[in-house]
Amino acid sequence: MENAVDYPAARSLFEEAAGLRAQLKDEVSLADQYRNLGRIFDLRLNQFAVAERYYAKAQELYARNGSSALEAEAILDRGRCQRLLGNFPAADGLYREALGRTGDADLKTRMRIVL
Repeated sequence: MENAVDYPAARSLFEEAAGLRAQLKDEVSLADQYRNLGRIFDLRLNQFAVAERYYAKAQELYARNGSSALEAEAILDRGRCQRLLGNFPAADGLYREALGRTGDADLKTRMRIVL
C-alpha cells in the first residue's frame, strides 16, 4: 500500500501488524513495524515529531534485544527527524550516539551517519 501511494492504508496495515507482533511478544519484528510506521510519518506524511516517537520505540526494542546495527539505524532516523524539525543540537547528539552504536563492520550505516 505504501508503494501504491495509499499511505493511510499502509499506516493501518503497519499498525495492525505491530499489534499482532506485540501480542506475540516478537520484539524485533515489533521494532521493525515501528520503523515502518516512522517511515510513513517521516518520509510520506512529513509528520516528523510523530515519526521520531515511533523510531524511539524501535530503538528501545532493538537495544533490549542486542540488535546494535538496527538500533543505530533507528537512532539515525530519529536524528533526521530532529534535523527536519529544526532541532539541530538534538540531531547532532543523536547522530553521535548512532555513530557510537555502529561497529567497524557496519560501514554502510557509518557512512550514512557521517553524510
